[in-house]
Amino acid sequence: DGGARDGGGRSRNRGGNRQRNDRDSGSRDNEDRVEMPVDEQRETLESFVTGVATAFDPAAKVELVEEGTTLQARVTGVELGRLVGAKASTLQSLEELARTAMHRAAAGRRYHRIQVDVDNYRGRRREALAKFATDLASSVAESGESKAMEPMGAADRKLIHDAVAEIPGVETMSEGRDPRRYIVILATDASDEEE
Repeated sequence: DGGARDGGGRSRNRGGNRQRNDRDSGSRDNEDRVEMPVDEQRETLESFVTGVATAFDPAAKVELVEEGTTLQARVTGVELGRLVGAKASTLQSLEELARTAMHRAAAGRRYHRIQVDVDNYRGRRREALAKFATDLASSVAESGESKAMEPMGAADRKLIHDAVAEIPGVETMSEGRDPRRYIVILATDASDEEE
């Protein structure tokens, strides 16, 4: 998540420009490698995800969507709750395994970023999390009382920082260290807002 860091594993976000860390420090090495043909990537991902999804639900279908350098497998079906799992643990495992299958098939070649979604779980979760964060931020702005959220991953923290940046009178701060890093929503006073 972006924002200037202060001591103790904290980072603040008051909207505005955010610095983004390069997620792949070896990106230059990545650029030197030959790219795996996209058709081969699609075939590898579709085959792997379909094999797993149909084991959970024989009616499961997989649609591949390419957005920039991301290749997403979208799974739809009738009985896919177990494929998402508690707190999306099975979905996260499926995505990791899909990445491993792609890595093996690529044999040293570059390939797209891999994502897997089941019955639009990720989209629904993003919407619900953003709504929860903005409701909580509005409450903080009204009461002036800071609120800490539960620990969450970097992608969810970024989503919350971005959603709350739209709410006047509050700011977000990440505290702690992964995997227990969490966000605190703080009320700001008018003089802080003008800086």
